[in-house]
Amino acid sequence: MSSNPFFAKWTRRFFWLAIAALIITLIGSGFFIFQYLQSRGLTMEVTGPAEVNIGVPFELIVDFNNQSKSVLKNARLSLSLPDGAVMLGASENQRIYGEDLGDIGVGSLARKSLRLVIIRDENTLKRFTAYISHGASGIGQARFEERRDFDLRVKESGVSLDMTPPDQVLSGEKFDIKISYRNISLENFSGLELQLDYPASFAFESANPKPAGANNVWELKNLAPDSAGDIIISGRLIGQEKSVFNFNAKLTMNVAGRRYLMNQKSGSLAVAPSPLGISVSLNEQENYVAQLGGQLVYVVSYQNNSGVGLADAVMKVKLTGELFDFNTLQSNANFNSTTNTLTWNASNMPELRVLSAGDTGLATFQIRVKDQFPIKRLGDKNYHLKAEAVIDSPTVPYYLSAGKTTGLAELDVKVAGLIKIETKVYFRDAASGLLNRGPWPPRVNQPTQYTVHWLISNYATDVRNVEVRAFLESGVSWTAQVKSNNGSSPVYNDRTQEIVWLINEIPATKGIVGQPLEAVFQIEAMPNIAQAGNYQPLIKETSITAFDKFSETRLQNQAVGVSSFLPDDLTVSQAKGIVGQ
Repeated sequence: MSSNPFFAKWTRRFFWLAIAALIITLIGSGFFIFQYLQSRGLTMEVTGPAEVNIGVPFELIVDFNNQSKSVLKNARLSLSLPDGAVMLGASENQRIYGEDLGDIGVGSLARKSLRLVIIRDENTLKRFTAYISHGASGIGQARFEERRDFDLRVKESGVSLDMTPPDQVLSGEKFDIKISYRNISLENFSGLELQLDYPASFAFESANPKPAGANNVWELKNLAPDSAGDIIISGRLIGQEKSVFNFNAKLTMNVAGRRYLMNQKSGSLAVAPSPLGISVSLNEQENYVAQLGGQLVYVVSYQNNSGVGLADAVMKVKLTGELFDFNTLQSNANFNSTTNTLTWNASNMPELRVLSAGDTGLATFQIRVKDQFPIKRLGDKNYHLKAEAVIDSPTVPYYLSAGKTTGLAELDVKVAGLIKIETKVYFRDAASGLLNRGPWPPRVNQPTQYTVHWLISNYATDVRNVEVRAFLESGVSWTAQVKSNNGSSPVYNDRTQEIVWLINEIPATKGIVGQPLEAVFQIEAMPNIAQAGNYQPLIKETSITAFDKFSETRLQNQAVGVSSFLPDDLTVSQAKGIVGQ
Protein backbone atom coordinates (compact mmCIF):
# COMPACT_ATOMS: atom_id res chain seq x y z
CA MET A 1 0.00 0.00 0.00
CA SER A 2 1.64 3.29 -1.15
CA SER A 3 1.53 6.49 0.95
CA ASN A 4 -0.08 9.68 -0.25
CA PRO A 5 2.71 12.08 -1.42
CA PHE A 6 0.60 15.17 -0.65
CA PHE A 7 -0.14 14.03 2.90
CA ALA A 8 3.53 13.16 3.54
CA LYS A 9 4.64 16.59 2.30
CA TRP A 10 2.35 18.51 4.70
CA THR A 11 3.23 16.20 7.57
CA ARG A 12 6.90 17.10 7.18
CA ARG A 13 6.06 20.83 7.08
CA PHE A 14 4.01 20.67 10.29
CA PHE A 15 6.80 18.75 11.98
CA TRP A 16 9.43 21.40 11.23
CA LEU A 17 7.02 24.23 12.15
CA ALA A 18 6.44 22.59 15.55
CA ILE A 19 10.19 22.20 16.06
CA ALA A 20 10.70 25.89 15.23
CA ALA A 21 7.94 26.99 17.64
CA LEU A 22 9.45 24.89 20.41
CA ILE A 23 12.90 26.41 19.85
CA ILE A 24 11.45 29.96 19.96
CA THR A 25 9.57 29.16 23.18
CA LEU A 26 12.70 27.74 24.80
CA ILE A 27 14.73 30.78 23.77
CA GLY A 28 12.06 33.17 25.15
CA SER A 29 11.74 31.25 28.40
CA GLY A 30 15.46 31.12 28.78
CA PHE A 31 15.71 34.86 28.22
CA PHE A 32 12.96 35.50 30.79
CA ILE A 33 14.66 33.24 33.35
CA PHE A 34 18.01 34.89 32.62
CA GLN A 35 16.56 38.37 33.15
CA TYR A 36 14.73 37.22 36.30
CA LEU A 37 17.97 35.82 37.72
CA GLN A 38 19.70 39.03 36.72
CA SER A 39 17.04 41.02 38.62
CA ARG A 40 17.36 38.90 41.73
CA GLY A 41 19.51 40.37 44.42
CA LEU A 42 17.27 43.08 45.90
CA THR A 43 17.91 42.93 49.63
CA MET A 44 15.37 44.45 52.01
CA GLU A 45 15.26 44.94 55.78
CA VAL A 46 12.60 46.46 58.09
CA THR A 47 13.67 47.76 61.50
CA GLY A 48 11.96 49.63 64.31
CA PRO A 49 11.40 49.60 68.07
CA ALA A 50 10.58 46.29 69.73
CA GLU A 51 7.71 47.87 71.67
CA VAL A 52 5.83 51.17 71.82
CA ASN A 53 3.21 52.87 73.96
CA ILE A 54 -0.20 53.66 72.52
CA GLY A 55 -0.20 57.23 71.24
CA VAL A 56 3.60 57.55 71.01
CA PRO A 57 4.75 58.12 67.39
CA PHE A 58 7.51 55.80 66.13
CA GLU A 59 9.43 55.05 62.94
CA LEU A 60 9.71 51.95 60.79
CA ILE A 61 12.88 52.00 58.67
CA VAL A 62 12.90 50.17 55.33
CA ASP A 63 16.45 49.67 53.91
CA PHE A 64 16.89 48.20 50.44
CA ASN A 65 19.87 47.51 48.17
CA ASN A 66 19.88 46.48 44.50
CA GLN A 67 22.63 43.85 44.35
CA SER A 68 21.44 42.49 41.02
CA LYS A 69 23.07 43.11 37.64
CA SER A 70 20.17 45.07 36.16
CA VAL A 71 18.13 48.18 36.87
CA LEU A 72 14.91 47.50 38.80
CA LYS A 73 12.22 49.39 36.94
CA ASN A 74 9.27 51.35 38.41
CA ALA A 75 9.77 50.12 41.96
CA ARG A 76 7.03 50.71 44.53
CA LEU A 77 7.09 50.41 48.32
CA SER A 78 3.91 49.26 50.11
CA LEU A 79 3.26 48.79 53.81
CA SER A 80 0.32 46.74 55.12
CA LEU A 81 -0.86 48.12 58.47
CA PRO A 82 -2.56 46.02 61.16
CA ASP A 83 -5.80 47.23 62.72
CA GLY A 84 -5.11 50.00 65.24
CA ALA A 85 -1.97 51.27 63.45
CA VAL A 86 -2.08 54.62 61.63
CA MET A 87 0.31 56.44 59.30
CA LEU A 88 0.73 59.91 60.79
CA GLY A 89 -1.40 62.36 58.85
CA ALA A 90 -3.52 59.60 57.28
CA SER A 91 -7.00 58.31 58.02
CA GLU A 92 -7.46 55.71 60.76
CA ASN A 93 -9.16 53.48 58.17
CA GLN A 94 -6.19 53.39 55.76
CA ARG A 95 -4.76 49.86 55.85
CA ILE A 96 -2.25 50.08 52.95
CA TYR A 97 0.39 52.78 52.50
CA GLY A 98 2.08 53.06 49.10
CA GLU A 99 4.97 55.11 47.69
CA ASP A 100 6.61 55.07 44.24
CA LEU A 101 10.40 54.63 44.34
CA GLY A 102 11.11 54.98 40.61
CA ASP A 103 13.99 52.98 39.08
CA ILE A 104 16.55 51.43 41.42
CA GLY A 105 19.97 51.42 39.78
CA VAL A 106 22.52 48.63 40.02
CA GLY A 107 24.22 48.80 43.42
CA SER A 108 21.82 51.47 44.74
CA LEU A 109 21.37 51.59 48.51
CA ALA A 110 18.39 53.55 49.92
CA ARG A 111 16.33 54.02 53.08
CA LYS A 112 12.72 55.02 53.69
CA SER A 113 11.48 56.20 57.08
CA LEU A 114 7.77 55.76 57.84
CA ARG A 115 6.19 57.51 60.85
CA LEU A 116 3.30 55.72 62.53
CA VAL A 117 1.33 55.57 65.76
CA ILE A 118 -0.69 52.86 67.53
CA ILE A 119 -4.06 54.08 68.81
CA ARG A 120 -5.53 51.04 70.61
CA ASP A 121 -5.16 47.39 71.71
CA GLU A 122 -2.65 47.46 74.54
CA ASN A 123 -0.76 44.25 75.38
CA THR A 124 -1.05 42.90 71.83
CA LEU A 125 1.38 42.08 69.01
CA LYS A 126 1.00 43.99 65.74
CA ARG A 127 2.46 42.67 62.47
CA PHE A 128 3.48 45.05 59.68
CA THR A 129 4.30 43.72 56.20
CA ALA A 130 6.48 45.72 53.79
CA TYR A 131 6.65 44.98 50.04
CA ILE A 132 8.83 46.30 47.23
CA SER A 133 7.52 45.39 43.78
CA HIS A 134 9.46 46.14 40.59
CA GLY A 135 9.98 45.29 36.95
CA ALA A 136 13.21 44.21 35.26
CA SER A 137 14.93 45.58 32.17
CA GLY A 138 13.79 43.85 29.00
CA ILE A 139 10.95 41.77 30.51
CA GLY A 140 8.03 43.94 29.48
CA GLN A 141 5.21 44.14 32.02
CA ALA A 142 6.36 41.33 34.35
CA ARG A 143 6.82 42.40 38.00
CA PHE A 144 8.65 40.84 40.94
CA GLU A 145 8.22 41.36 44.67
CA GLU A 146 10.23 41.22 47.89
CA ARG A 147 8.43 41.02 51.24
CA ARG A 148 9.42 41.40 54.90
CA ASP A 149 7.37 41.18 58.12
CA PHE A 150 7.94 43.19 61.29
CA ASP A 151 6.32 42.47 64.67
CA LEU A 152 5.75 45.18 67.27
CA ARG A 153 4.62 44.76 70.87
CA VAL A 154 2.01 47.31 72.02
CA LYS A 155 2.15 48.57 75.61
CA GLU A 156 -0.31 50.77 77.53
CA SER A 157 -1.08 54.33 76.47
CA GLY A 158 1.78 56.82 76.72
CA VAL A 159 -0.48 58.99 78.90
CA SER A 160 -2.29 57.16 81.69
CA LEU A 161 -5.82 58.24 82.50
CA ASP A 162 -7.86 57.58 85.66
CA MET A 163 -11.33 58.67 86.71
CA THR A 164 -12.58 58.72 90.30
CA PRO A 165 -16.31 59.37 90.69
CA PRO A 166 -18.16 58.66 93.95
CA ASP A 167 -19.83 55.26 94.14
CA GLN A 168 -23.25 56.84 94.68
CA VAL A 169 -24.83 60.23 95.24
CA LEU A 170 -28.21 61.55 96.23
CA SER A 171 -30.37 63.01 93.50
CA GLY A 172 -29.66 66.75 93.39
CA GLU A 173 -26.61 66.50 95.68
CA LYS A 174 -23.41 68.28 94.63
CA PHE A 175 -20.44 65.96 94.02
CA ASP A 176 -16.97 65.93 92.43
CA ILE A 177 -15.37 63.75 89.76
CA LYS A 178 -11.57 63.61 89.64
CA ILE A 179 -9.68 62.84 86.43
CA SER A 180 -5.92 62.21 86.74
CA TYR A 181 -3.42 61.95 83.89
CA ARG A 182 0.35 61.29 83.66
CA ASN A 183 2.87 61.04 80.82
CA ILE A 184 4.50 57.64 81.42
CA SER A 185 6.47 57.68 78.15
CA LEU A 186 9.67 59.44 77.07
CA GLU A 187 7.77 61.53 74.51
CA ASN A 188 7.09 65.25 74.83
CA PHE A 189 3.42 65.63 73.93
CA SER A 190 1.72 68.76 72.65
CA GLY A 191 -1.77 69.39 71.34
CA LEU A 192 -3.42 66.96 73.77
CA GLU A 193 -7.13 67.42 74.43
CA LEU A 194 -9.30 65.80 77.10
CA GLN A 195 -13.06 65.56 76.56
CA LEU A 196 -15.51 64.33 79.20
CA ASP A 197 -18.96 63.22 78.01
CA TYR A 198 -21.64 63.80 80.65
CA PRO A 199 -24.98 61.99 81.02
CA ALA A 200 -27.95 64.10 79.91
CA SER A 201 -29.21 64.70 83.46
CA PHE A 202 -25.86 65.99 84.77
CA ALA A 203 -25.80 69.70 85.65
CA PHE A 204 -22.24 71.09 85.37
CA GLU A 205 -21.37 73.72 88.00
CA SER A 206 -17.60 74.25 87.98
CA ALA A 207 -14.21 72.72 87.19
CA ASN A 208 -10.59 73.23 88.22
CA PRO A 209 -8.80 73.98 85.98
CA LYS A 210 -11.45 75.70 83.91
CA PRO A 211 -12.42 74.02 80.63
CA ALA A 212 -11.58 75.60 77.29
CA GLY A 213 -14.75 76.99 75.72
CA ALA A 214 -17.28 74.20 76.26
CA ASN A 215 -17.73 72.90 79.80
CA ASN A 216 -16.33 69.46 78.98
CA VAL A 217 -13.07 70.05 77.01
CA TRP A 218 -9.59 70.74 78.44
CA GLU A 219 -6.46 71.53 76.43
CA LEU A 220 -3.45 69.93 78.12
CA LYS A 221 -0.95 71.66 75.76
CA ASN A 222 2.65 70.58 76.57
CA LEU A 223 3.10 67.41 78.60
CA ALA A 224 6.72 66.44 79.29
CA PRO A 225 7.77 62.93 80.39
CA ASP A 226 6.54 62.11 83.91
CA SER A 227 4.36 65.24 83.97
CA ALA A 228 0.98 64.78 85.63
CA GLY A 229 -2.17 66.68 86.49
CA ASP A 230 -5.69 66.49 87.89
CA ILE A 231 -9.04 67.89 86.76
CA ILE A 232 -11.85 68.27 89.30
CA ILE A 233 -15.40 68.62 87.94
CA SER A 234 -18.30 69.60 90.21
CA GLY A 235 -21.99 69.20 89.44
CA ARG A 236 -25.28 67.55 90.30
CA LEU A 237 -27.31 64.64 88.97
CA ILE A 238 -31.08 64.39 88.96
CA GLY A 239 -32.24 60.81 88.70
CA GLN A 240 -34.30 58.00 90.13
CA GLU A 241 -33.08 55.83 92.97
CA LYS A 242 -30.68 53.05 91.90
CA SER A 243 -30.31 54.44 88.38
CA VAL A 244 -26.72 54.33 87.06
CA PHE A 245 -25.03 57.09 85.04
CA ASN A 246 -21.85 56.83 82.97
CA PHE A 247 -19.12 59.43 82.41
CA ASN A 248 -16.73 58.85 79.48
CA ALA A 249 -13.34 60.58 79.17
CA LYS A 250 -11.38 60.63 75.89
CA LEU A 251 -7.81 61.84 75.46
CA THR A 252 -6.83 62.75 71.89
CA MET A 253 -3.68 64.12 70.27
CA ASN A 254 -3.21 66.30 67.21
CA VAL A 255 -0.55 65.08 64.78
CA ALA A 256 -0.04 66.40 61.25
CA GLY A 257 -3.42 68.11 61.28
CA ARG A 258 -5.37 65.04 62.37
CA ARG A 259 -6.70 64.14 65.80
CA TYR A 260 -6.20 60.58 67.07
CA LEU A 261 -7.59 58.80 70.12
CA MET A 262 -4.83 58.17 72.66
CA ASN A 263 -6.63 56.89 75.75
CA GLN A 264 -10.12 56.65 77.19
CA LYS A 265 -11.62 55.87 80.55
CA SER A 266 -15.18 55.41 81.82
CA GLY A 267 -16.66 55.77 85.27
CA SER A 268 -20.13 55.28 86.67
CA LEU A 269 -22.09 56.20 89.75
CA ALA A 270 -25.50 55.29 91.11
CA VAL A 271 -28.23 57.44 92.61
CA ALA A 272 -28.62 56.55 96.27
CA PRO A 273 -32.04 56.21 97.91
CA SER A 274 -33.38 59.70 98.51
CA PRO A 275 -34.12 61.03 102.00
CA LEU A 276 -37.48 61.94 100.48
CA GLY A 277 -38.66 58.82 98.68
CA ILE A 278 -41.41 58.59 96.07
CA SER A 279 -42.85 55.74 93.99
CA VAL A 280 -45.57 55.24 91.37
CA SER A 281 -47.72 52.13 90.90
CA LEU A 282 -50.49 51.34 88.42
CA ASN A 283 -53.56 49.16 88.88
CA GLU A 284 -51.82 47.36 91.77
CA GLN A 285 -49.67 45.38 89.33
CA GLU A 286 -46.00 45.20 88.42
CA ASN A 287 -45.13 45.17 84.70
CA TYR A 288 -48.67 46.23 83.86
CA VAL A 289 -49.55 46.36 80.15
CA ALA A 290 -52.26 48.85 79.22
CA GLN A 291 -55.10 48.13 76.79
CA LEU A 292 -57.06 50.46 74.53
CA GLY A 293 -60.01 51.89 76.45
CA GLY A 294 -58.67 50.58 79.76
CA GLN A 295 -59.03 52.31 83.12
CA LEU A 296 -55.76 53.39 84.79
CA VAL A 297 -55.60 53.90 88.55
CA TYR A 298 -52.29 55.46 89.65
CA VAL A 299 -51.03 55.54 93.24
CA VAL A 300 -48.21 57.96 94.08
CA SER A 301 -46.59 57.18 97.46
CA TYR A 302 -44.02 59.20 99.41
CA GLN A 303 -41.92 58.68 102.55
CA ASN A 304 -39.69 61.03 104.56
CA ASN A 305 -36.49 59.05 105.23
CA SER A 306 -34.36 62.10 106.06
CA GLY A 307 -34.58 61.87 109.84
CA VAL A 308 -35.71 65.50 110.07
CA GLY A 309 -38.95 67.35 109.39
CA LEU A 310 -39.41 68.66 105.84
CA ALA A 311 -41.63 71.69 105.25
CA ASP A 312 -43.77 72.80 102.30
CA ALA A 313 -43.41 69.67 100.20
CA VAL A 314 -44.77 69.76 96.65
CA MET A 315 -45.51 66.62 94.64
CA LYS A 316 -45.97 66.57 90.86
CA VAL A 317 -46.71 63.94 88.23
CA LYS A 318 -46.23 64.65 84.53
CA LEU A 319 -48.10 62.39 82.09
CA THR A 320 -46.63 61.77 78.64
CA GLY A 321 -48.25 59.66 75.95
CA GLU A 322 -50.57 60.13 72.97
CA LEU A 323 -53.03 57.57 74.31
CA PHE A 324 -53.85 59.29 77.61
CA ASP A 325 -57.48 60.46 77.44
CA PHE A 326 -57.19 63.62 79.54
CA ASN A 327 -60.93 64.27 79.27
CA THR A 328 -61.42 61.34 81.67
CA LEU A 329 -58.91 62.47 84.34
CA GLN A 330 -60.21 62.23 87.92
CA SER A 331 -58.08 63.76 90.69
CA ASN A 332 -58.07 66.37 93.46
CA ALA A 333 -54.70 67.66 92.17
CA ASN A 334 -54.24 70.93 90.34
CA PHE A 335 -53.96 70.02 86.66
CA ASN A 336 -52.05 71.99 84.03
CA SER A 337 -53.37 70.86 80.63
CA THR A 338 -50.54 72.65 78.83
CA THR A 339 -47.86 70.48 80.42
CA ASN A 340 -50.20 67.62 81.43
CA THR A 341 -48.92 67.88 85.00
CA LEU A 342 -50.78 67.15 88.24
CA THR A 343 -49.63 69.06 91.34
CA TRP A 344 -50.31 68.42 95.03
CA ASN A 345 -49.31 70.88 97.75
CA ALA A 346 -50.63 72.01 101.11
CA SER A 347 -53.72 73.56 99.45
CA ASN A 348 -55.15 70.23 98.24
CA MET A 349 -53.13 67.85 100.43
CA PRO A 350 -52.62 69.49 103.87
CA GLU A 351 -50.24 66.81 105.14
CA LEU A 352 -47.58 68.12 102.73
CA ARG A 353 -47.21 71.31 104.81
CA VAL A 354 -44.89 69.49 107.22
CA LEU A 355 -43.56 65.97 106.71
CA SER A 356 -42.26 64.71 110.03
CA ALA A 357 -39.42 62.19 110.08
CA GLY A 358 -40.77 58.82 108.94
CA ASP A 359 -44.07 60.21 107.60
CA THR A 360 -45.65 58.38 104.66
CA GLY A 361 -48.60 59.23 102.44
CA LEU A 362 -50.12 58.76 99.03
CA ALA A 363 -52.21 60.41 96.34
CA THR A 364 -54.30 58.73 93.65
CA PHE A 365 -55.72 59.68 90.29
CA GLN A 366 -57.57 57.89 87.51
CA ILE A 367 -57.50 58.28 83.75
CA ARG A 368 -58.56 56.15 80.79
CA VAL A 369 -56.64 55.02 77.74
CA LYS A 370 -58.04 56.25 74.44
CA ASP A 371 -59.98 53.63 72.51
CA GLN A 372 -58.17 54.13 69.18
CA PHE A 373 -54.55 54.31 68.04
CA PRO A 374 -53.68 57.64 66.33
CA ILE A 375 -51.96 55.90 63.39
CA LYS A 376 -51.20 58.05 60.35
CA ARG A 377 -47.83 56.76 59.12
CA LEU A 378 -45.99 53.43 58.84
CA GLY A 379 -43.77 54.37 61.78
CA ASP A 380 -46.65 55.01 64.19
CA LYS A 381 -46.19 52.06 66.53
CA ASN A 382 -45.06 50.93 70.01
CA TYR A 383 -47.04 53.35 72.19
CA HIS A 384 -46.02 54.15 75.78
CA LEU A 385 -47.72 55.81 78.74
CA LYS A 386 -45.23 57.52 81.03
CA ALA A 387 -45.76 59.02 84.49
CA GLU A 388 -42.82 61.05 85.88
CA ALA A 389 -43.19 61.88 89.58
CA VAL A 390 -41.17 64.32 91.69
CA ILE A 391 -41.48 65.48 95.28
CA ASP A 392 -39.33 68.20 96.82
CA SER A 393 -39.01 70.37 99.89
CA PRO A 394 -36.93 73.52 100.45
CA THR A 395 -35.79 72.01 103.76
CA VAL A 396 -32.35 70.40 103.37
CA PRO A 397 -31.00 67.99 106.03
CA TYR A 398 -27.73 69.11 107.63
CA TYR A 399 -25.76 66.27 106.02
CA LEU A 400 -26.68 67.21 102.41
CA SER A 401 -25.07 69.71 100.07
CA ALA A 402 -28.09 70.51 97.91
CA GLY A 403 -30.44 73.36 97.13
CA LYS A 404 -33.46 71.30 98.15
CA THR A 405 -34.46 67.78 99.09
CA THR A 406 -35.79 65.92 96.07
CA GLY A 407 -37.17 62.49 95.24
CA LEU A 408 -37.85 61.18 91.73
CA ALA A 409 -39.72 58.21 90.28
CA GLU A 410 -40.92 57.16 86.86
CA LEU A 411 -43.33 54.54 85.57
CA ASP A 412 -43.37 53.75 81.86
CA VAL A 413 -45.96 51.21 80.70
CA LYS A 414 -46.49 49.75 77.26
CA VAL A 415 -49.80 49.71 75.42
CA ALA A 416 -50.63 46.34 73.88
CA GLY A 417 -51.33 46.21 70.18
CA LEU A 418 -54.57 45.31 68.42
CA ILE A 419 -55.17 42.82 65.63
CA LYS A 420 -58.50 42.39 63.84
CA ILE A 421 -59.99 39.78 61.53
CA GLU A 422 -62.96 40.29 59.21
CA THR A 423 -64.95 37.52 57.54
CA LYS A 424 -66.79 38.51 54.36
CA VAL A 425 -68.74 36.06 52.18
CA TYR A 426 -69.89 36.66 48.58
CA PHE A 427 -71.98 34.84 46.00
CA ARG A 428 -71.06 37.11 43.10
CA ASP A 429 -67.33 37.81 43.39
CA ALA A 430 -65.73 38.42 40.00
CA ALA A 431 -62.94 40.48 41.59
CA SER A 432 -61.63 37.40 43.40
CA GLY A 433 -61.12 35.49 40.16
CA LEU A 434 -63.21 32.58 41.50
CA LEU A 435 -66.48 31.64 39.81
CA ASN A 436 -69.28 30.57 42.13
CA ARG A 437 -71.89 28.17 40.75
CA GLY A 438 -75.29 27.04 41.97
CA PRO A 439 -78.78 28.47 42.42
CA TRP A 440 -79.47 31.84 43.99
CA PRO A 441 -81.52 32.04 46.14
CA PRO A 442 -80.14 28.80 47.58
CA ARG A 443 -82.40 25.75 47.29
CA VAL A 444 -82.82 22.62 49.37
CA ASN A 445 -80.51 19.74 48.35
CA GLN A 446 -78.80 21.84 45.65
CA PRO A 447 -75.18 23.03 46.11
CA THR A 448 -74.36 26.74 45.94
CA GLN A 449 -70.78 28.03 46.01
CA TYR A 450 -69.51 31.10 47.88
CA THR A 451 -66.17 32.84 48.30
CA VAL A 452 -64.99 33.65 51.82
CA HIS A 453 -62.58 36.56 52.42
CA TRP A 454 -60.46 36.78 55.56
CA LEU A 455 -58.96 40.25 56.03
CA ILE A 456 -56.38 40.96 58.76
CA SER A 457 -55.55 44.45 60.05
CA ASN A 458 -52.69 44.81 62.54
CA TYR A 459 -52.45 48.11 64.37
CA ALA A 460 -49.62 49.42 66.53
CA THR A 461 -47.14 46.58 67.18
CA ASP A 462 -45.25 43.95 65.23
CA VAL A 463 -46.70 40.48 65.85
CA ARG A 464 -45.64 36.90 65.20
CA ASN A 465 -47.08 33.38 65.39
CA VAL A 466 -50.44 34.49 63.99
CA GLU A 467 -53.23 31.90 63.85
CA VAL A 468 -56.63 32.33 62.20
CA ARG A 469 -59.19 29.56 62.78
CA ALA A 470 -62.82 28.85 61.90
CA PHE A 471 -65.12 25.85 61.43
CA LEU A 472 -67.46 25.35 58.50
CA GLU A 473 -71.10 24.81 59.36
CA SER A 474 -72.96 21.54 58.78
CA GLY A 475 -73.64 20.91 55.10
CA VAL A 476 -70.77 23.16 53.98
CA SER A 477 -67.62 21.78 52.30
CA TRP A 478 -64.25 23.03 51.04
CA THR A 479 -63.61 23.17 47.28
CA ALA A 480 -59.80 23.56 47.58
CA GLN A 481 -59.88 26.84 45.64
CA VAL A 482 -57.73 29.16 47.81
CA LYS A 483 -55.26 32.04 47.49
CA SER A 484 -53.80 34.92 49.51
CA ASN A 485 -51.67 38.05 49.17
CA ASN A 486 -49.30 36.60 51.77
CA GLY A 487 -46.73 33.82 51.47
CA SER A 488 -49.06 31.38 53.24
CA SER A 489 -52.63 30.26 52.57
CA PRO A 490 -55.39 28.71 54.69
CA VAL A 491 -55.43 24.91 55.05
CA TYR A 492 -58.54 22.75 55.53
CA ASN A 493 -58.92 19.68 57.77
CA ASP A 494 -61.79 17.64 56.31
CA ARG A 495 -62.03 15.47 59.44
CA THR A 496 -62.74 18.41 61.75
CA GLN A 497 -64.11 20.89 59.17
CA GLU A 498 -61.64 23.47 60.52
CA ILE A 499 -59.85 26.02 58.36
CA VAL A 500 -56.48 27.27 59.71
CA TRP A 501 -54.30 30.10 58.39
CA LEU A 502 -50.82 30.34 59.96
CA ILE A 503 -48.68 33.46 59.41
CA ASN A 504 -45.14 33.90 60.75
CA GLU A 505 -45.08 37.69 61.19
CA ILE A 506 -47.16 40.78 60.45
CA PRO A 507 -45.63 44.27 60.76
CA ALA A 508 -47.33 47.09 62.64
CA THR A 509 -49.89 49.23 60.72
CA LYS A 510 -50.48 46.51 58.10
CA GLY A 511 -54.01 47.09 56.86
CA ILE A 512 -54.19 50.48 58.58
CA VAL A 513 -51.66 52.17 56.32
CA GLY A 514 -51.97 50.24 53.05
CA GLN A 515 -53.85 47.06 52.17
CA PRO A 516 -54.69 44.37 54.76
CA LEU A 517 -53.54 40.78 54.55
CA GLU A 518 -56.20 38.81 52.70
CA ALA A 519 -56.98 35.17 52.03
CA VAL A 520 -59.80 34.03 49.73
CA PHE A 521 -61.20 30.51 49.58
CA GLN A 522 -64.27 28.89 48.06
CA ILE A 523 -66.87 26.83 49.92
CA GLU A 524 -69.89 24.87 48.74
CA ALA A 525 -73.11 24.74 50.79
CA MET A 526 -76.06 22.36 50.35
CA PRO A 527 -79.10 23.33 52.46
CA ASN A 528 -81.22 20.59 54.00
CA ILE A 529 -84.99 20.51 54.27
CA ALA A 530 -84.92 21.76 57.88
CA GLN A 531 -83.28 25.00 56.70
CA ALA A 532 -85.99 25.88 54.20
CA GLY A 533 -87.41 29.32 54.89
CA ASN A 534 -84.31 30.39 56.86
CA TYR A 535 -80.82 31.66 56.17
CA GLN A 536 -78.28 28.84 55.95
CA PRO A 537 -75.29 29.14 58.35
CA LEU A 538 -72.06 28.97 56.30
CA ILE A 539 -69.03 29.57 58.54
CA LYS A 540 -68.78 29.81 62.31
CA GLU A 541 -67.02 32.51 64.35
CA THR A 542 -63.47 33.23 63.14
CA SER A 543 -60.79 33.70 65.81
CA ILE A 544 -57.35 35.25 65.49
CA THR A 545 -54.47 35.08 67.97
CA ALA A 546 -50.96 36.56 67.76
CA PHE A 547 -47.94 37.25 69.97
CA ASP A 548 -47.28 40.97 70.47
CA LYS A 549 -43.50 41.43 70.14
CA PHE A 550 -43.58 44.87 71.80
CA SER A 551 -45.68 44.23 74.91
CA GLU A 552 -44.83 40.50 74.99
CA THR A 553 -48.49 39.60 75.45
CA ARG A 554 -50.93 37.42 73.54
CA LEU A 555 -53.45 39.28 71.37
CA GLN A 556 -56.77 37.82 70.34
CA ASN A 557 -59.90 38.87 68.50
CA GLN A 558 -62.77 37.36 66.57
CA ALA A 559 -65.26 37.92 63.77
CA VAL A 560 -68.87 36.75 63.88
CA GLY A 561 -70.06 33.81 61.82
CA VAL A 562 -71.74 34.42 58.45
CA SER A 563 -74.89 32.92 56.92
CA SER A 564 -76.48 33.15 53.48
CA PHE A 565 -77.75 36.57 54.56
CA LEU A 566 -74.43 37.79 52.98
CA PRO A 567 -74.28 41.28 54.56
CA ASP A 568 -71.18 42.27 52.54
CA ASP A 569 -72.39 41.16 49.07
CA LEU A 570 -74.10 44.25 47.67
CA THR A 571 -74.93 42.51 44.38
CA VAL A 572 -77.62 40.39 46.00
CA SER A 573 -80.70 41.12 48.04
CA GLN A 574 -80.33 39.83 51.59
CA ALA A 575 -83.93 38.64 51.56
CA LYS A 576 -83.05 36.30 48.70
CA GLY A 577 -80.54 34.51 50.90
CA ILE A 578 -83.42 32.58 52.48
CA VAL A 579 -83.35 28.90 51.49
CA GLY A 580 -86.12 27.90 49.10
CA GLN A 581 -87.48 24.46 48.23
